[in-house]
Amino acid sequence: MTSLTFYGGAGEIGGNKILLEDKDTKIYLDFGEEFNFGEDYFYEYLKPRKANGLEIYFEFNLIPKLTNLYSKKMLNKTDIKYQKPDIDAVIISHSHSDHIGHIPFLDEDIPIYLGHGTHKLTQIYHKLYPGFCNIGEHTDMHHFSSGKPFTIKHLEITPIHVEHSTPGAYGVIIKGSRGNT
Repeated sequence: MTSLTFYGGAGEIGGNKILLEDKDTKIYLDFGEEFNFGEDYFYEYLKPRKANGLEIYFEFNLIPKLTNLYSKKMLNKTDIKYQKPDIDAVIISHSHSDHIGHIPFLDEDIPIYLGHGTHKLTQIYHKLYPGFCNIGEHTDMHHFSSGKPFTIKHLEITPIHVEHSTPGAYGVIIKGSRGNT
């Protein structure tokens, strides 16, 4: 059975975090932050301390409190005990923060799939604006190209280039146990 769970991006602008589950496979489609992320609590110069990891984000319910997903470092001062991730991959559609903004919180060993152009753009943005764009230090990065399918377990994913306000944006066709999603 295929299911989609929206941890962001539904009923709000941005914050796309969509969990696709099919048989024993779990992948996230994007892992971004909302456009108004934290505006009730933070200001330009007043941000959560990075040393506290996800503690403040969980306290103010700004990011979903999920197990088997976040890095050990990010969970250090929270009440969630670190567990090895059970997520097979995260697929990034493009470089806007509402699609990549919370990637640094994820466990570094979760495979990240993204277009070559998206990866280059995030690297350039991070170099120019380190506080604005950061996808973290992931050990398993995979680049994809339009029209060239790849697999994650039994899922066949075909990225398709789409027109958007940033270069290197993709939609995906996912063929799982019940056909195309």
